[in-house]
Amino acid sequence: MKKNTTFIALFTLFALPLVQGCKKQLEEENISSPVADTYYKTAKGFSDLINSCYTQTRSQMNGEGIAMFIYGTDLWTNASDAGSNEFNSYLPALQASNTTIYNLWSGYYLGIGACNTAISRSPTVEGMTKPVLDTKTAEAYFLRAWYYHVLVMQFGGIPLKTEEVTTVETTATRASEDEVYNQIIADLLKTEQFLPTVQPEYGRATKIAAEALLARVYLTRNKNEEAAAMAKKIINNYGLKLLPDYADVWDVNNRKNSEVIWSIQFSQNNRLNTPSNTIHLYFTPRYDLQPGMTRALIYDRPYPRYMAT
Repeated sequence: MKKNTTFIALFTLFALPLVQGCKKQLEEENISSPVADTYYKTAKGFSDLINSCYTQTRSQMNGEGIAMFIYGTDLWTNASDAGSNEFNSYLPALQASNTTIYNLWSGYYLGIGACNTAISRSPTVEGMTKPVLDTKTAEAYFLRAWYYHVLVMQFGGIPLKTEEVTTVETTATRASEDEVYNQIIADLLKTEQFLPTVQPEYGRATKIAAEALLARVYLTRNKNEEAAAMAKKIINNYGLKLLPDYADVWDVNNRKNSEVIWSIQFSQNNRLNTPSNTIHLYFTPRYDLQPGMTRALIYDRPYPRYMAT
């Protein structure tokens, strides 16, 4: 008891001057997280919101994540490395708890949520000219259609959300494939009216990208005449063409060229990517096992996940 009493006495002795010396209350100011209802009304806030709609496009375009997009086709099979082979060989890991499946579902619905917020709040934006506002809102429509297009191809009928979610929702109801595709087509037709052919910042959605995705969706829905007409429009009107040398497609310094319709952007600053892009590593064969070959970064790391059939 003596030790405890001494400790309490010492604590009181040192704490008392601190309490007596504090005469003003602490005034807090939140400068890190803008309030949505006020910030998204501003031109800067709405532009930031549109930028956030692009963030989740990177969530699966990173390496392992693309397994769901290329396996199950007649073009690719698994190579010597075992990563994500369950999507090609239908192994026991192919189930609802699979991390790749979860990342696709959760990541793309986050992207859809950002797009819905931008579309719902676009009528309240102040300080932005109508043409600029229309273009930025059209970017959100395009990205929402792109996210839904990937999801419906993978999962069939899925929950269809087109409004900003402002309250907690703990249940979900699947819409039919037809309902999802009808929404995708409606979004792309609306987008086509307002997007420019060329954007001042490379990587933003364009009229060409919207029409290309629309052609693909038409083909998916067996609307072959509409798909052919849209594809011919893209081929004939925008100066797109194949590069003369196939190797130029893979040149790291040739990211902007006449073959690119729309591309997902990564930053040179890896802290901004989340995750970073490693796709280029997973198509490289085990060259280091061949006579006279030595592993070197100039040839890429030999992580052979995917192999042409």
